[in-house]
Amino acid sequence: MEHPENSGEYKGLVVNAGIEQPSSVNPYLKRKPKKRQLSVAEYVEGIVKGDVTILSRAVTLVESVKPEHQAIAQEVIEKCLPYSGNSVRVGISGVPGAGKSHEIKTKYCSDETYMERVVFYPEYMYSDFVGQILPRVEKDESGNDRLKYVFTPGPFTRLLKKAEQDPGNYYYLVIEELNRGNAPAIFGEIFQLLDRKDEEGFPAREVGESEYGISNYDVAKEVYGDENHLVRIPSNMYVLATMNTADQNVFTLDTAFQRRWTMRQIENNFEKSSHAKDIIPGTKISWGAFATVINDMVIDSNFALE
Repeated sequence: MEHPENSGEYKGLVVNAGIEQPSSVNPYLKRKPKKRQLSVAEYVEGIVKGDVTILSRAVTLVESVKPEHQAIAQEVIEKCLPYSGNSVRVGISGVPGAGKSHEIKTKYCSDETYMERVVFYPEYMYSDFVGQILPRVEKDESGNDRLKYVFTPGPFTRLLKKAEQDPGNYYYLVIEELNRGNAPAIFGEIFQLLDRKDEEGFPAREVGESEYGISNYDVAKEVYGDENHLVRIPSNMYVLATMNTADQNVFTLDTAFQRRWTMRQIENNFEKSSHAKDIIPGTKISWGAFATVINDMVIDSNFALE
């Protein structure tokens, strides 16, 4: 027998016509028209000239997961490579957990014999990175303890010495969280060594080494045994750095510093996540699909605001 509450007489749910949705909550708000998409040539020209606005738009393009954006970004990167000077200094950027350190381990080097790994942070200084003069107790000719002040090399100088003495192997200086420290201040005059010689203007035996040498008494004496020797990064020494692109409490890298690196973006691929196919409770939508849609909306908003 049918329950009486299921009959038309007892139905308590009545559907009324809804209120018509206004075109805008604020009728006086006028949306700014979207800027036109730049051509590949315009992106390349702006990046080479150091145009910060175009550079920021290019970064947004690279971080997009839309196929049409990725195709343009790839072409822009390929056309910018000739301006990188056959770089052997690589900046790997991405959000936390995207796999930046894993990229270095799997694509470059995992043997710590040929590596020095450092982490930049706000208090990290030039003296920590390159070296500093510290007191040390040493024995004199009579066997007595004497206090001396000697140069103690930092990770950069230690690896530079190894690479210089062993040209048959590649060595890797890995800098984690490059933009968490004041990178230009930490590098100091070492910044000048990031410019490398390319195939167009130099003989093959010199390609890859620093184009300009610098004078540094302590480093030169430690590495070459000659305090007057100009310091250069050899072609068998790579400088790899990771950068966090998500947090706001990081140092901004100026254009002059950034242009000396070959930048590679590690995409945060939602579909590769272990929970990507899990369904959000109360819905029929997976976390992977949800994250992809939200990311596309953020990208579109960034393009609209630029």
